[in-house]
Amino acid sequence: MLVHANIDTTDPVRALREVEARLPDTTKAAVVKVAGRVVEPRARADAAKHVGRFASAVTVKEGRNGAYLTGGTGLPGRVIGLAEFGGTVRTPIRPKRRAAVRTPQGPRAAVLGPRTYRAREFLVGAVEATDEQTRREVLSEILLDFERAGLETP
Repeated sequence: MLVHANIDTTDPVRALREVEARLPDTTKAAVVKVAGRVVEPRARADAAKHVGRFASAVTVKEGRNGAYLTGGTGLPGRVIGLAEFGGTVRTPIRPKRRAAVRTPQGPRAAVLGPRTYRAREFLVGAVEATDEQTRREVLSEILLDFERAGLETP
């Protein structure tokens, strides 16, 4: 990414060094902030179509080099991960309180066989759909840091 700046300060080298020193932290904070504002709502809306009530568990977290979407821990995280990446579940489904399990083949006492789910990739789709807007807003956050240091940006 190329940034043009007009230097309008008495000590431009010091101002540029300050901005350069803060740039990794500024960029990471901007990515996390923008992802929470732009990507997360889109990801939750897309997740609602695939995982229903567990869509509210989709959140943006801060990683070592930026941000990532997660479904959290526990059951919501497992359901979201299985819907996003697909896979096979081998644990049996046994109903509580002597009720029957409803299946497409009719009621059963238990489901003992494996169930295979295909990947839906709705979180990846949400990130790709908001890519341009995310890039624009991250760049504007970074340029604000240049302006705070006394550097004029176009």
